[in-house]
Amino acid sequence: MNIKITKATIKDIIGIIEMIKQICDYHCNFDKYYKPFSEYNNLEKEVSGSLKNKNTIVLLAKLNKKIIGYCVGGVESAPSYAPKIKIGYIYTVIISNEYRGKGVGKKILDELMQWFNEKNIKNIELEVDARNKLGIDFWKNNNFFTYRLKMRRDL
Repeated sequence: MNIKITKATIKDIIGIIEMIKQICDYHCNFDKYYKPFSEYNNLEKEVSGSLKNKNTIVLLAKLNKKIIGYCVGGVESAPSYAPKIKIGYIYTVIISNEYRGKGVGKKILDELMQWFNEKNIKNIELEVDARNKLGIDFWKNNNFFTYRLKMRRDL
């Protein structure tokens, strides 16, 4: 497979929105807490804003010009309990079902790590649903570890 990792552009917005639909559908399988795709408004504006933000990168994995993977990362100030440094955040990674387990996620993650290195980022954080075994395994296989737990209670 000749997969290319590219920075997304405005021309990619429709394909990006299709990837967002996939991740919404995937998360809705875990919990009704997640908003279904149909309830999102202004996605084009949100995606466009991410593309223009100098502290954010949107990467795509493409196979024959078809988007098969999508990743968003960014740089933010550390939370107030941490030293005053900049931290890398991985907001989203989604790989189309038929391409999971074929190295696409690793390839897009490697490109994101290179971007963080260029920005001199030393710590990278992300959140993953505790029930998302595929996601948790992917992150552990790529040297991420649990250092805090986020908990929720429904009333």
